[in-house]
Amino acid sequence: MKALKIQADGSLRPPPEILQCFPKASELAVWTEGDMIVWQRRKPLKPSQFAEQEPEEEMPLEEIAAEVHRMRRKKQDIAAEAEIDAAFKAARGKGRFHKVFR
Repeated sequence: MKALKIQADGSLRPPPEILQCFPKASELAVWTEGDMIVWQRRKPLKPSQFAEQEPEEEMPLEEIAAEVHRMRRKKQDIAAEAEIDAAFKAARGKGRFHKVFR
């Protein structure tokens, strides 16, 4: 993810890495989704234009491993929360905790 500042005159200057994804004089469709601004090319790239793009830097293996571990922990946390919620719902259904929550 890259940061983008709205200039005092209201203009936007995307980072060079983002600009290289769009050929010069590209037409873009722009819309918002919540607090996100989405830019989409109106016409698909021709194969020759796609070939001219500079390749992105590869993500270091350490970063990839850290991201995978973060996602696994998040998935485990979500599963644990669901298990706890199910246990509370089951306990409430049997009358346990009834006095505690009054």
